[in-house]
Amino acid sequence: MFEFKKSEAWRLECEARELLSWSLQKRRKQLALVWEKRGAEGAIKLQDEITRLWKIQKNQQTKQDDLFMKNQ
Repeated sequence: MFEFKKSEAWRLECEARELLSWSLQKRRKQLALVWEKRGAEGAIKLQDEITRLWKIQKNQQTKQDDLFMKNQ
């Protein structure tokens, strides 16, 4: 059971990373399809994971920008 949960979390993260690389319009279409196939819970989990990864990327970019500004 533990392995399933770990692999499911990894699948979700990989799917979210892929969708995060798509345009917002394509991402929204895909989330609508996920809603149809997996229901609200599946779509919300995926959206939450996309948001989590986006925040991490944004935070990393902010840190890089701050470092760049300090070095100038």
